[in-house]
Amino acid sequence: MSNGAIIASKEDAIRWSRDAQVTLETAQKLCTIAQASLHNTANELSFRLPDLLEAAEFLFDSLKRQYDIINKALESLEKLISEKIDKYINEFESILDPTIDQLDKIILQLKHTNIPAFLLENNQNESPMALADFISNESINLLRDNIEIYKSNCKKIQTIIQQSYQTTIQEPHTRMKKQYSKIVKLFDSLAPIQLELKSQSKESNGLIATILRENSSLENELVSLLEMMTNHYDQCVKAVDLLSAGSRTGINLEVLAGDAQELPDVAKELNAVYGIILKNEERAHKFLTSNNSNIENTINMIEKELEDYRNYKTLALPKFMILLSECEKRILKISIDQQPNKTPCEQYAEVLQELAFHYTQFIDVYKSKYLTELHHELYSYPRKFLKKLTEFLQEDLYRIEREESERRRNWMIKYGDFIPKEFKLPGEYELPQIVQVLTEGLEHIQVQEEFNEGKEKELLDLIKRTKSV
Repeated sequence: MSNGAIIASKEDAIRWSRDAQVTLETAQKLCTIAQASLHNTANELSFRLPDLLEAAEFLFDSLKRQYDIINKALESLEKLISEKIDKYINEFESILDPTIDQLDKIILQLKHTNIPAFLLENNQNESPMALADFISNESINLLRDNIEIYKSNCKKIQTIIQQSYQTTIQEPHTRMKKQYSKIVKLFDSLAPIQLELKSQSKESNGLIATILRENSSLENELVSLLEMMTNHYDQCVKAVDLLSAGSRTGINLEVLAGDAQELPDVAKELNAVYGIILKNEERAHKFLTSNNSNIENTINMIEKELEDYRNYKTLALPKFMILLSECEKRILKISIDQQPNKTPCEQYAEVLQELAFHYTQFIDVYKSKYLTELHHELYSYPRKFLKKLTEFLQEDLYRIEREESERRRNWMIKYGDFIPKEFKLPGEYELPQIVQVLTEGLEHIQVQEEFNEGKEKELLDLIKRTKSV
């Protein structure tokens, strides 16, 4: 405050003191309000807003981690479905169906291979017969039925898994992906305020830095003005005391008079500072209202989503895993004895391949071995036997009989399993024998001595036909 050439009286000092007291009390009230405003603004901008952003960032990082974990879990789950369900279904086409087709082709060959009646022992069947009439059709049909039931059950299980995966896993995950995209977009919208908070400095032109910088200066100015008013009031009280005692020493009344004259201007200046502080609080409030709402909305959305993630991981995924495990157990159950380290389709295919091999051998032995052997046993050997009997009645008979017995035994060991018992074949126990002077087993050649006549011709023609096929 400036000096003034004024001769002050005691009454002037009392008036100055009273004015200074009223002004100081008003200023103190304004300063109290202003200080509260400064504190609130600083707290909101420097602590609450950063804390909210920090919470949002922490929750968003957690959400990203959980989202990645769930995505990886779904990738693993899809691999498990492929390994535990789809793998077995795919083996229908790659393993089981080709083996069934192979067996069907062989059985069709058996059906088309007719058997003349003269080849059968005690044939009482009037209708024509084929090789297929001598296989276990009932067992084969039962095996077929069991395989079809197994395939049907597997496809039903696959459908159950697909439907459950769609409703329990896929649909919630699709919703999560959409919600995650919304949250990412909302979180990205906070980038400007994040950047402003992280780049605060004395030179920053951001709203937060500007308000905090202005408020710091205004607070200093407010303190300075209040100290000036307080000092003026103290000087006024001192002047009243001195003038009441009749003394004018120890105080400059001219300066005091000038200060009293300038007091209204100082009060106006303080009011102006007070107004700026309140204006800054209003600016900060608008800024915070907008941004805090976005931040809190982001936090609420993330917290809700994290709760959904927890339920998904603790309820949906385990529930589906239990279903998947039970379905795999059902798929592995088959109607035949199970073998370790082999899939059901591989085991069924193995049985079918064994049948196919056996029936292939059946056809081959019938066509290439059996008919020739039958001709040998019915005609070739009896002729040889009869010739030897005639030429060397006793000399080589035992030896050739033993050789033939051994040969027939070996033939049966090698090919007998592929020829049904119903097929005619004398075997080692029906060798021609000499009973005294009589012979047995030579009636085939005794009735017809020519190779191309009667039943022998019929058999030879059959052999030719089978070899030409």
